[in-house]
Amino acid sequence: MPLPLDLEFAKQRLREAQGALEAYLIFEQKDIVRHKRLAEALRAAIDDYLNRLIDSSLSI
Repeated sequence: MPLPLDLEFAKQRLREAQGALEAYLIFEQKDIVRHKRLAEALRAAIDDYLNRLIDSSLSI
């Protein structure tokens, strides 16, 4: 069964945020402000994905 479209988009945003943070940690010169911003973006993407997952499971 395919995921609902909004859940699929949230999953994609989560992957993008994770990739951005991983790339920063591997390649970029460290900057605490950028690090914090990327970590917060990942946390927000995780929260959004989990909330949409919960919402979609309640509607089944």
